Amino acid sequence: MKRGIRERTRVTRTDLYLHGRKREYDHVVTWPRKIDSTAASRQLILACFAMSTDHQQQAIQLLKLGIEACSIALQSVAECPHEDPPPSSFSVIRTDFMSLLAFIYATATKLAISLKPSSPTYSASITPLKDMTKHVAALSHCVNMFNVKEHGKTFTQEAVSLFRDVATSVQSLLQLFLDVEQSDDRNKWKEEYLVRTAAVHDITENARSSHGLSKDNSSAVHKIWSRDLGSLEDGVREVAEMTENAESGDTEEDDGWGELGLESSKPLDKEELARISKIHTVLRLATLLHKRIASDLLRSPPHGVSSTTLDKLASYSPTLLSASDEVIASLFSPQDVSSIQKELDSFTHIIQDIKTVVGSFLDDASSEAPEEALKELSLNGSTGKSSSPRKWFDGCFEQISKSLDIAAVTLNDNTQS
Repeated sequence: MKRGIRERTRVTRTDLYLHGRKREYDHVVTWPRKIDSTAASRQLILACFAMSTDHQQQAIQLLKLGIEACSIALQSVAECPHEDPPPSSFSVIRTDFMSLLAFIYATATKLAISLKPSSPTYSASITPLKDMTKHVAALSHCVNMFNVKEHGKTFTQEAVSLFRDVATSVQSLLQLFLDVEQSDDRNKWKEEYLVRTAAVHDITENARSSHGLSKDNSSAVHKIWSRDLGSLEDGVREVAEMTENAESGDTEEDDGWGELGLESSKPLDKEELARISKIHTVLRLATLLHKRIASDLLRSPPHGVSSTTLDKLASYSPTLLSASDEVIASLFSPQDVSSIQKELDSFTHIIQDIKTVVGSFLDDASSEAPEEALKELSLNGSTGKSSSPRKWFDGCFEQISKSLDIAAVTLNDNTQS
């Protein structure tokens, strides 16, 4: 009984998105170009009932209307500035967003059964087709209530991206069922409909998992830094292998470039090896910095840290990864010293940007309750006396700066010689 009550409550909440009867959703959202995805989808559904009483024809009309509703929803989210004050708390909006994903998962299953190409049951497809249109419209209304200033730019972008994936996969599934009805050979779709249903399932299930939609903006930023760390570490290992292979004289290994019609990299000479050695130190220290920011600052940031500071950090992780990749690409033989210097300059600017925002992060963290903030930010793995986070990061940035200076001197010496 209790489970049934909860389910009915969730369904009612979904309907309230459409009809606006609950006080917390009385807020009127005015879309750019006057688009109201929920009202439009409701009108589309009502229009179909006057078109035909035949179940197959109703299903076809509902498929067309569902596809159109997905397009309207995608457009409304694309044009929404996400700046209007949300009508409800963040936790309520996010919970409803996750519940709607569960409804879409279940509805996709019902459609796969009722519209199975080899043996469709059109009468059973009418309700889930109407429900899918309502759920997608409600999901777009829900995601448009996320506010960049209050909920964070990084989280909002993640939610919008997730919605696009869901709406696109649902639209693709509905389009397939429509293609089946308009095809002379229904059997050729017997595998594809399962693939597209699975795509809807995978996207919604992953979004609702512990690794899916972030719980808040800080978690969204932490997810980005954690995702990029592995690639940074791979780059450092690649540079280390370049040095090891050159020192051991192992230059016969097939690097795979020949299969692509490109020349293999040439053996490194002593000057090239010296450059790589210095730059490897820079990359190793930068990767350590990245790892500590992710684990010590972003895992559980203090409440005093602003969303603006967090959002800046979110943009610097992929930028640092890209800059690191460009530096590594410039190290293959034959090396161009001017190209290496150019990539190192870009890398240096990004390190300076990260240093500035980390300083702002630590300032925000200690602005209200310094002692408590420092305890929350105690460095992982520290030994002996308690280490100050600011002292550790200042020292790390200093070491990176010195390593960059040494690498620059090596480049200049090689150029002059």
